[in-house]
Amino acid sequence: MILKYIGFAIIGSVSFLIGIRLAENEKKAIYYGEGMYKLLAHICREIESFRTPLEDIYLSFTDDFLEKERFLDKIRSSSLEEAISESGNVFCFGDATYRSLASFAYNLGKSDPSDQISRCRYIISLVSEDLKKATEEYPKNRKMYLSLSLLVGAMVIILLV
Repeated sequence: MILKYIGFAIIGSVSFLIGIRLAENEKKAIYYGEGMYKLLAHICREIESFRTPLEDIYLSFTDDFLEKERFLDKIRSSSLEEAISESGNVFCFGDATYRSLASFAYNLGKSDPSDQISRCRYIISLVSEDLKKATEEYPKNRKMYLSLSLLVGAMVIILLV
């Protein structure tokens, strides 16, 4: 009988931990999005103000989260395009914004500075909209992940009883 209660406690704990993990993954996507927003703003500022080469722009940018996740290392060792394509959509962006970001990264450095600046501003506006939406929805989604995971755990326990 005691093993039964221990099993129920384990099921409840595991389901709760799954909910926490899902919420953490969403928060991580928001951090990626914030870092990408800062990187894009830095790229735009450097191209517009100083006409800095991309390699120097990448080297001068820092973001604690992107450094910790080794995303900046990928950018510095290859390019923004390859880093984005290798990582997939780890950002809090929708598919359309992610495709636009990948297209932007592909074309970055291949046109005159005024065209690059206008493309930068456009992608920054898309990214900021998606980032704002994800940030606003996060508290509600976090609560949902925790509640649903506990509900699923309770359902499993009820089915086993």
